Order: sequence, then structure tokens, then C-alpha cells
Amino acid sequence: MESALTKEEIFSYFSGRCTAFQKERIGNWVKDEKNRELFFKWLHEWEKKNVQYDVDVDAGLDRHRLWVASLKEQKAEHPVSPDTVAAGWSRRWITACMLLLAVLVTGGVFREKLLYKSYTTTYGEIQKVVLPDGSKVVLNANSVILVPRIGNNRDVRLKGEASFEVVTTPDRRRFRVLTSRNMQIEVLGTTFSVYSRASGERVVLNEGKVQLQYQKGKELEMQPGDMITVDAEGVLKVDYTPNPDQYTAWMFHRFVFEDLTFEKVGQQLEEVFGNRIVINDSLLAQQVISGSFTALDAEELLDFLKEAGDFTYEKTGDQLIIDSNGSSMNPDGIPDGIPDGIPDGDNGI
Repeated sequence: MESALTKEEIFSYFSGRCTAFQKERIGNWVKDEKNRELFFKWLHEWEKKNVQYDVDVDAGLDRHRLWVASLKEQKAEHPVSPDTVAAGWSRRWITACMLLLAVLVTGGVFREKLLYKSYTTTYGEIQKVVLPDGSKVVLNANSVILVPRIGNNRDVRLKGEASFEVVTTPDRRRFRVLTSRNMQIEVLGTTFSVYSRASGERVVLNEGKVQLQYQKGKELEMQPGDMITVDAEGVLKVDYTPNPDQYTAWMFHRFVFEDLTFEKVGQQLEEVFGNRIVINDSLLAQQVISGSFTALDAEELLDFLKEAGDFTYEKTGDQLIIDSNGSSMNPDGIPDGIPDGIPDGDNGI
């Protein structure tokens, strides 16, 4: 294992004053994921102290104009054949394509890793995260949040589902969450949850105020209890919920369904646990379910639902195949499950 490196050693590396042995040692050190965050932090600090090139825009434009004028004079004195022009453009296109290919190959995943610190959860996993500014986030399963390594670390990106408890900074910088559909939630200090998946998006405000930007500059201000949903087609709906806490019950592995079809319940199980849910009976798929259930995997939740619904399921690989036993579920919906949800007032991280 490589021993710890000092900031002075890393700064010498950035300045190009390292020996071959030191470069190899630093290269091995930075391969360790635990050291990369510190490496990028020191890189940002070194770059701020060592500006590599101070751009003089006006002088650059003047030089460009002189260069263009000299080209025109050369063209007038020495006419160039069409074949030479074509060959020159061909070389330029080849060079441009090679540069573009390099950007495409290295500019996606590598650029994201370079610019953002990512926190990711797998299927069935819930993770608590404290951001650099002190704000707290709980990530639901199958989710990712990206936090800038350089610049404003209160501009984060979310794909999946998360609950936020945002702190107010001394300079009162705004905290922004950008979703995969370019919805932007902007706050100073508040508690709210964001859902952003293929089936749609949802923002529920627990405390404080947020400014929501959506659909090409449209915006609205949310009050506690407001719930904004956007379906897969982009249709926005504004509702009020007297109990916003139920939309973060997943933090305690609890599922709360209010008049939700069995098909929609299956979609939630797919998003959270990664199982492919197949309901063979179309009538069964449209049965309405209401209740509160705690489960650590999809099969455990289906076992609860079976107690009030007349269906069976079989697991084949990652698929859970559901069939009706012949009679429908209770038309009034499945009653509440075992009341083992979150304690009253326990909403913290």
C-alpha cells in the first residue's frame, strides 16, 4: 500500500518538478478511490494559485485579424490550385473528426467523473449522504446524485429519488437540484423530496419554500404541502397533500399506496428492487390498492398483498410472474398493512 502523500509533493507533481520515481508513486496513490477526492481538491487549489494562461481577448482578436489579412495577401500573390485547397480541407476534416472522436470517447464518463462527485445506490439500497455544505440527502434505491467538485457545490443533479434537508449557508447561496428532465428546484434552506424516473417526476415540499422552474422558463413557488407531478408525457399537475411525510416513507423501507393500481405498484417494485414484474391478468393489473407496508424486497411486499388479494406469483430469474387465482381482489382495495411505519415526528436523517 502506498504511504500518504503530502500536499507539497502533489503540488510539485502539478508543477512538473517530480522525478520518474515520484510520478510512479503518485500514480499508484491516486488509483485508490479514497485518495481521488483529495487529489482533485488539491488540483483545484493549485490551479487557482497558478493561472496557466491569462487570456487577452482584444490582443487575440487583433492578431487574428492580421493573420486573416496576411492570408488574403498570400492568396492574391500566389494563387492556389483547387486540388491543393481540397487536400488542405481534407486534412482539416480528418483532424477535426479525430478531435471530435477523442472528445466523444473521453469527454462523457471521464468528464463526469472529473467534474462531479457521484453518490449512487443499487437496487434495494438506501444511502444517507452529507454534502460538502452540510446539507443532508437520503438516496432511495436505484438513484444517483452528482455534486460538482469545482465551483458551486450547491448545484446538484439527481436521477432517481431522494429526500433533501438543505442548510442555509452564511452567504445564503441558493441550493439547486436539476433533474433528468431539466426541472430545477431552487431553495435557500428547506426540506423536500424529489422523484425523477422514467415514469415521471414529483416534488413534494415538507418545510420552507422552493422556486420550481420547468418547461422553458416557467416557474412557480411552492408552499409546504404542495406536490408537483409531471407525467411521462410532460403534463404538470399541482396538488396539495396534508401528509407530505408519506412521500419519504421509503427512507424506512415503507411503501404507502393510495388508490394505486396493481400495475403501478409493480412499476415501483421494478424501480426500487430491479425485478421485472409481469401481471398476466389485465383485470388484476387494474385493481386498486391502498395501504402501508414495510418490505425489504419485492417478494416480501407481494406476500403482504397476497393476504388480501387472490393471486399467486412465481419467481423466474429476476422476473416475478403474477397470476390471478380466478377471483378478483377486494374491489375496495387492500386494507392497510401492519402499522410499523415511521414514528410520529421522526423525519430526520
